[in-house]
Amino acid sequence: MSVVAVTVWLCVVAAMAAASPTESPTNNFPLDLEELAKLGIDTDKLLDYLKRLAEGNYMCGVRDVPGMQRHFLRNSTPTCNDGSPAG
Repeated sequence: MSVVAVTVWLCVVAAMAAASPTESPTNNFPLDLEELAKLGIDTDKLLDYLKRLAEGNYMCGVRDVPGMQRHFLRNSTPTCNDGSPAG
């Protein structure tokens, strides 16, 4: 099974999980390995791929949002487009 097929399958499953808000939002969704095996998908390779994908994406994204602080800009010598002093 190609990586593209697995990725497409994961997108479909994620969309289906997001479309049914019957339960509280969670990052978990059921994965019926028997049904996948019936479709001809090698479940051992799929689980290995999902594990590597999860490990690879674990450190992606922003972990801490840096504190923001307001900084006022000052320009004591503003000029017009023609170079003359503004004001």
